[in-house]
Amino acid sequence: MSLTSIKVPQELRDRVSRLAHQRRMSQHANLNQLLKEAEEKESWRRMATTSAHEYRDAFEEDGNQLDEDYDAEESTLLGEEAE
Repeated sequence: MSLTSIKVPQELRDRVSRLAHQRRMSQHANLNQLLKEAEEKESWRRMATTSAHEYRDAFEEDGNQLDEDYDAEESTLLGEEAE
């Protein structure tokens, strides 16, 4: 892995450092975790704004792969109540 540096205000660097210390992890691991959390939050935000039609279209584009024993997903596609 090659390394690089980014220029950030000292206050931001200090905040990252404090949070990393509180979490008992390196700044590198902390930044990775923060990015992962932000990406997951964004994924859930997009899911919350996805219509049933968009969900069906994405489902069909994905090859109709249902999670096994996941009745709620199938019911959503069929416009039914989940069991």
